[in-house]
Amino acid sequence: MTSQAGAPDPITIFEKASRRVHEIMAGIREGQGENATPCTEWNVRQLMNHMIGGAEVLAGSLEGNMPEGVGGVSPNSSYSAETDVSALAQAYSGESARALRAAQQPGAMEAATPGGMMTAPQFLIAMATDHIVHAWDLARATGQDDTLDDDVVEAAYAMMTSPETGLFVDMGRRAGFIGAAVAVADDARLQDKLVAHMGRQP
Repeated sequence: MTSQAGAPDPITIFEKASRRVHEIMAGIREGQGENATPCTEWNVRQLMNHMIGGAEVLAGSLEGNMPEGVGGVSPNSSYSAETDVSALAQAYSGESARALRAAQQPGAMEAATPGGMMTAPQFLIAMATDHIVHAWDLARATGQDDTLDDDVVEAAYAMMTSPETGLFVDMGRRAGFIGAAVAVADDARLQDKLVAHMGRQP
């Protein structure tokens, strides 16, 4: 899981995150697409589209072919007109696999990222963080097991609380798309600390 410097390997972290996301998406049943989620402004289908759009942006940035009109702080993707949740689950699987293929190409870790605010390795872990937290949202919204991958949780929590990269959470709170941190016990499990830090009640 770790690089030579002891830091988490970003490609492995995104791969593990996307695998868990797809497991949860594949468990969403017909008729649950309009369910409310802990990400209160979006229902299940909209949240799935947000995650697909994120994978599209990640893949495009690593390929040097940034898509327009998808990703970012929106529920938009190239599949936004799709209402079948099983088709959306497959779309996420395809787009995240495309991102992984792009990440593994020579020079991909030096690719430009949206706004140039992060390195490509940081962007991979940031996207893994966004997706694993939203996987928790989807699991809660659809009555599934919300257990997340330990390695992803560890990498995500480290990134979101570090002095260098934690500022993106602060920016999100000021912009209103990340809620205030929720207090948890000092001895809470790390998954609970992560979702609480991202504004969710564990």
